[in-house]
Amino acid sequence: MPSAPPPPPFSLPPRLTPSNTVLLVCDLQKRLAPVIPEFPAVVHAAKTLLAAAEALGIPVVATEQYPKALGETVEDVKLPGMAFEKTQFSMLVEGVVGELEMAMAEGRGVA
Repeated sequence: MPSAPPPPPFSLPPRLTPSNTVLLVCDLQKRLAPVIPEFPAVVHAAKTLLAAAEALGIPVVATEQYPKALGETVEDVKLPGMAFEKTQFSMLVEGVVGELEMAMAEGRGVA
């Protein structure tokens, strides 16, 4: 009896839907612009993704790196809610983790 074919070297990720997706917006602040390559293009992409998230009902979670010193998110980027303040180089701060856990418990975002 022939053996089963080997599994494919990779598998496709699940289809993205509003119930298994969250848009993360990280540290789009004016004082960080000089160290973010192609910052205007990044802002444009973020605005496009935020518009898509709003149209599709995808939750958005945003952060700002130490806004007391670096300022708030640039005015061009309109966040649907507040941004979580952080002082570490990771988005996985307490508030963000709480938002993601709540989204999972409610069956929206991040499956």
